[in-house]
Amino acid sequence: MASNQNRDTRPHPEACRPRHGHPLDLWIHFVSLPAAVLTFWTRKWIGAWCLAPGLLIFIWAHLYPIFLNRRISPPNWAARAMLGERIFLNRDKVEIPAAHNLPLHALLALIASTGVILIIWSVVFYSVWGVVLGLAMAGFGRGWFLDRMVWLYEDIRKEHEIFED
Repeated sequence: MASNQNRDTRPHPEACRPRHGHPLDLWIHFVSLPAAVLTFWTRKWIGAWCLAPGLLIFIWAHLYPIFLNRRISPPNWAARAMLGERIFLNRDKVEIPAAHNLPLHALLALIASTGVILIIWSVVFYSVWGVVLGLAMAGFGRGWFLDRMVWLYEDIRKEHEIFED
């Protein structure tokens, strides 16, 4: 196991910069899952044509950063959540406060993942309540996780002047 003595405790802004810096990124991701569910739900009525809007959603989710301004505005909640997530993902290189090294993150990921699995099952078997519950679980798990990432970003920003606005 690697020693923590040689660990650089200063966060690096470039290492923490999200690939998608626009505040709409977060909201597009939250809307993409229900939109994809809706397109695949229609397979009974439009058959294989349901793949066309599903493919469009997939393409849009990966290409929209090209069309949006990548400027990050930290006062925005979504931008702070993305920056906090980048810091959290770099926790093997950048030491994060002990209050953020909790098993809660794994629990939230489990809740969101279970929701996605429930969504897939529910779309296959046309269970409306399963889709609703799965979307709620996925949204809850991801939303709470992002809220924790805003908290992490704010704590790191207070400690390191390179994150000042």
